Amino acid sequence: MNNQRTRWSHSPRRDVRRGGIVVLVAILMTVLVTLSVFAINLVYMEITRTELRIACDAAAKAAIVRLGGTQSQSGARTFAKTIAKKNPVGGGQLSLADAQIEFGNASRTGSGAYTFTANQTPLNSARVTGSRSVGMIFGGFLTTTSFTPQQQSIVMRVNHDIALVLDRSGSMAFDTTNAEFAYPVDRSFGTNFQNYFATPSLTASRWKALSDAVTAFNTVLTTRQLDAQVALTTFAEDYTFGSFSSVEASTDVALTKTYSQISAKMTEWNNTVLVGDTNIEAGLAQGRAALIGTNSRVTAQRTIILLTDGVPTSGSTNLSTIAANYRTQGIVTHVITFGGQAASGANQTRMQNTATSGYGQYYHAPNSTTLNSVFRQIAEGLPAVYID
Repeated sequence: MNNQRTRWSHSPRRDVRRGGIVVLVAILMTVLVTLSVFAINLVYMEITRTELRIACDAAAKAAIVRLGGTQSQSGARTFAKTIAKKNPVGGGQLSLADAQIEFGNASRTGSGAYTFTANQTPLNSARVTGSRSVGMIFGGFLTTTSFTPQQQSIVMRVNHDIALVLDRSGSMAFDTTNAEFAYPVDRSFGTNFQNYFATPSLTASRWKALSDAVTAFNTVLTTRQLDAQVALTTFAEDYTFGSFSSVEASTDVALTKTYSQISAKMTEWNNTVLVGDTNIEAGLAQGRAALIGTNSRVTAQRTIILLTDGVPTSGSTNLSTIAANYRTQGIVTHVITFGGQAASGANQTRMQNTATSGYGQYYHAPNSTTLNSVFRQIAEGLPAVYID
């Protein structure tokens, strides 16, 4: 038996195996580093795009808010540029040119989405298109050393100019039972002729119910913090009987954000003898005048809220054509009928057609509770801010 220790000789095959492993590890490390660099840059690119979107959103919102407050496009653009620079993008500032800040109109399509049209009035929206060249974190490992993300933000902040066009004819002193020539108990002094020349009941007249509903409407506007101006226009008919008289239509409060002025005038009418019949055409014309006159805004969505408890007894009865003409001027017309003759089928059809032609909604309120609810519903349905 050979007890001599076996001697192992050096194997070239083993060296080749070791060399192969080293090469494989080197390749894998290179791939790993490359993937890591790619992943880091990918995350960085997404973070930068998010930062750019935030900066564009902030700039667009700043632009439309400032435009609504000042009505100055140049001032709004300057403010938007300032706000954009306050939001970091890829470790630097976002600089915007005037052409990257556009104003226009955003309107809802049939699908519920909004479409932006530059320079179309009312100017209720701002569109900001931002881009910035940003260097890669590990640009030396890739074929490119920078990238240029681009984002677009559209912000719609709807300003509202609203004309309340309210019937103050003699029947608004009736009670809310929908019966003709029925006065509240505290205004039933004798004959209907005598009652006609009494001020409306402070508790149970149609005018009092309307006053409460208007107050509820203004309360919702305040609670929602909408940028809304409201005008009060009223209508009846040119009428004179002795010392009693009325004019067919009047703007009682011009567009204002001080809603207490509206309430004060409603109360004043409640302490006035309401006389005359119903010239709805004159009321609509007065409401339109309020929306395009003093204090009206190019950024505002214009809305008429028409309320009547009767039928047109003078002036044009083709109210749907009037509302359609107003619509071409950017005025939406909502219509509310309230008790009395307004409950008749023929008049409801006329008023429904008026609302449809004016791109508005039609409501019938058979009682004061429903009337209050309708005014609240309209106020709650007014759009505020939309960001895309």
